[in-house]
Amino acid sequence: MADNIVMSEMTWTEVDEALKDRPVAILPVGATQAHGPHLPVSTHAVLAVEMSRRGVASRRAGAHGQSG
Repeated sequence: MADNIVMSEMTWTEVDEALKDRPVAILPVGATQAHGPHLPVSTHAVLAVEMSRRGVASRRAGAHGQSG
């Protein structure tokens, strides 16, 4: 199983191999909007990506009998 799980950071050959192992993709979606001068407009998108990463990590840990 590939360590990298973010398709936009993978080559097309890595994506092809990863999809052979697990033909399911998670598409994180977040709004782009102003949150005042202290947060970036990508806040929701950043949170969606991180939640997706953590969900995959949790699933992997569960598949290997780990808790956390």
